[in-house]
Amino acid sequence: MFVILFCFPAEHFQDQNNEILYKQCHRGELIQFSHQYCGEHFHAEMHDIHKDDWCVLKHIIRIYNNLTLCVELVTELTGCYFPNPDVQDFFLYIHSTYFQNCTKKEELLKDAPTSLVVALTIIEVSFIPVLVCLVLWKS
Repeated sequence: MFVILFCFPAEHFQDQNNEILYKQCHRGELIQFSHQYCGEHFHAEMHDIHKDDWCVLKHIIRIYNNLTLCVELVTELTGCYFPNPDVQDFFLYIHSTYFQNCTKKEELLKDAPTSLVVALTIIEVSFIPVLVCLVLWKS
């Protein structure tokens, strides 16, 4: 499978205007081969990585890139365009399986105490009359 990957350019996006008109997308084969070849290899490689490292980009970036290249190649070989709804569904399946808990939970910031907000506002507003008086005095 990897020999085939190196025969094609790494980023080959299909151009609909340059495709052969008789070439049709074989969706069933695309779905089957995406799961059977690309998915199984991805699952095997992810199995070798500890579950705690699934959300660490440096541990999975190469594996994920290989998956993307594999799916792109399978898409091309089955006469389909990349990306397409079937490929999106496949990647949603992969993400829901491995990466659903990878979102970072941000800490909610607490509002500043009301007394502090009022004090800072009064200080800033009190500068306005002082500056107006200073401008009038100098002019």
